Amino acid sequence: MRAIVTGGSRGIGKAIADFLRFAYEVKTIGRGEDNDIRADLTVSHDGLIREPVDVLVNCAGFQHIAPAAYYSMTEWYRQMEMMSAYFDLSRQAWMNGARRIINIASAAGMRGTRGCVGYS
Repeated sequence: MRAIVTGGSRGIGKAIADFLRFAYEVKTIGRGEDNDIRADLTVSHDGLIREPVDVLVNCAGFQHIAPAAYYSMTEWYRQMEMMSAYFDLSRQAWMNGARRIINIASAAGMRGTRGCVGYS
């Protein structure tokens, strides 16, 4: 059985990927060299999942901290592209057989945090 974890080279994503390795062949997607599939999900996520997969865990994320008045549209679009990646990768995984898709979200998404306009 196969699993894919975005953001799986560090933090919570790495912990999830390491845990899943007990039962799955795991591949990670992310920017760092430690990932099996290297990709900046804020730039492109087209066609990253091209083989059968059983489980997808979307865990990639980043945080840009700035007051709303100084939060650039470039950073705003970068954050929105990361959120679009969750949907697009979920769609790709579903089309390749995944029936277990887990989206990891921050508590900041449920309750605003000062200076985290695009993240909250």
